[in-house]
Amino acid sequence: MNHPKLSRPYLGSVTNCHRTPDDRFAGNGGLSIRKISAIKRILKFQTRFNDTNPEDEWFGARIINTPGLTVANAAMQQHFSVEEVFHEKPMGYHLRKGAGKLPEGVWKNQEQRRKIIDYCPEIKIILDMKLQRERCPGDNGEGELADLPLPPDKSEEQKQKQEEEDKKQKQEEEDKKNDEAKTAADEARKDEEAKKLLEEEAKKIEEAGMAAEAKLQAEAKAKKAEEEIAADEARKKAEEEKKKMEEEKKKMEEAAKLEAGKRQ
Repeated sequence: MNHPKLSRPYLGSVTNCHRTPDDRFAGNGGLSIRKISAIKRILKFQTRFNDTNPEDEWFGARIINTPGLTVANAAMQQHFSVEEVFHEKPMGYHLRKGAGKLPEGVWKNQEQRRKIIDYCPEIKIILDMKLQRERCPGDNGEGELADLPLPPDKSEEQKQKQEEEDKKQKQEEEDKKNDEAKTAADEARKDEEAKKLLEEEAKKIEEAGMAAEAKLQAEAKAKKAEEEIAADEARKKAEEEKKKMEEEKKKMEEAAKLEAGKRQ
């Protein structure tokens, strides 16, 4: 390859495109030229583990700090490739995230985009191209739609229609607010009624509980009175039985005395 940059020593290691004008290392590995001997030199004393730093950044950081090895940086002219900073006629273009997300600094301007496609027509293979007839009215070619003036004969009609739509929308919003306020008031009233019913039920339950308690107390008192009467009657009966037994005993003793007198 006969490219102005290939004669520089730093292209003997890693180089491709830069992203910002002050990048120290313009070394995205997606489009790069690397000198095998420089890569081997790094790998003799360093090992990169999988799923760590991106391999291009990993190599670039070590090449920068290795004596005798240099890389391309953003300050140098005639860059090897273009990624996010535009330069005329590079060796190639690098789409870091594919055609799905293109840097605006390179691809947004229609004339600049036309220059790139004319210079490198092969890039159309991976770009998501749009035919001119597929564009919307007012498309300025940079992903934006310009405001189109209304036709003179329809502007007044359109204005009146817009006013009617605005008025209708405003009325609908007011009706919606009124409906929401009415619904909220109904909900509040229902909540208040439900609260009142709950309070009444609680009062009834409390009164029923008090009545039940009073009934239980009355029954307990009546039962106690009955028990006391029964105990008193039993005591009286026992006393009468005792008195009767004493009288019988006395009679028996008197009868025994009489019998003893007769024997004498």
